[in-house]
Amino acid sequence: MQIGMPDNSIKAETAWGNPVVTKKTIKAVKEAGFNAVRIPIRWQCHITNAAAMSIDKAWLARIKEVVDWCLANDLKVIINTHHDKWLEGRPTNQYKEENNQKLALLWLNIASEFAQYDYRVAFAGTNEVHIKDNWGKPYKDKGEASPSDEKTMGEFFDKVVATWGDKGLGLVMGEWGVTDRQKGGQTDIIHENMTYYCHFLVSETKKRGISTFIWDNNSFGSGPEHFGIFDRKAGMKVKADWILKGIFE
Repeated sequence: MQIGMPDNSIKAETAWGNPVVTKKTIKAVKEAGFNAVRIPIRWQCHITNAAAMSIDKAWLARIKEVVDWCLANDLKVIINTHHDKWLEGRPTNQYKEENNQKLALLWLNIASEFAQYDYRVAFAGTNEVHIKDNWGKPYKDKGEASPSDEKTMGEFFDKVVATWGDKGLGLVMGEWGVTDRQKGGQTDIIHENMTYYCHFLVSETKKRGISTFIWDNNSFGSGPEHFGIFDRKAGMKVKADWILKGIFE
């Protein structure tokens, strides 16, 4: 829960094992067909004065640099609070007053820094919303399948629209993805299934006016948390074309 700046805080961009973002990173995302980028930002390690929730100027300058690269490539941008544990780890009434005070100060400081930017830069104050996996009816005879299916997903999206969208509020799914899970001799059918999942989710959200952001953590392999699409350590080479196929079909 500690808020403050460690000595190497400016290097936090690589803390999860990824290289720093470059102009080439952003350009590759645009050229693949995407029109927006969500930038996850952890602020608590870059606070210079906890009482005022003041933000390190060097960290802000770096964020602005990446945002500007996105805008130069005609990409809209969302910046958020991401893994700020004082918030995500205790979003309960017990800490409501303290959290609200910190959030008000933090976002006042962020908004002040981005006051000259236009509608293409949006803010998101929360992170990590989950729904169950869905592997789809056409693939239920290929192995284990989630009890959730296309009907479950559609009903969930309809509930979201009825709760917020029908009241005139914009709807954004900040993260979604499907991780690669291999079984011997089934690579092609698994990737075909992943393409189907991506196509179905994007189609269902798009027709309901929900914007979505695919999660790419640059992690490749089989098992949980392997959501890589572009290999950032190999010049942004696409290594999961079956994902892009599903999104852009």
